[in-house]
Amino acid sequence: MFDKTVWVRGAGEMGSATAQILHGVGFRVYVSELPLPLAIRRKVTFSDAILTGQADVEGTRGIFSETDNANKIISNGSVPVLLDNQNLVQKISTDILVDARM
Repeated sequence: MFDKTVWVRGAGEMGSATAQILHGVGFRVYVSELPLPLAIRRKVTFSDAILTGQADVEGTRGIFSETDNANKIISNGSVPVLLDNQNLVQKISTDILVDARM
């Protein structure tokens, strides 16, 4: 089961917590967020990676990435943080979708 790929849409507080737990138990996780994140508690979210390039949540590193580089980031043990847009649905293939947008 843990070879499944999960796309968590929304990298705010709820999405980041979900992604961190799923990543921690072994799922391959992508996170996506708006170009201007709406999260209030940015220091505990992966959404901060959109603005700073990377963000750490409970020991899990999220790295801002283009879709082409996302698999490499996952292979290196981190979570790719992608810009969420209409084209993203066509660019990545996942087994599970978690909608954590507020």
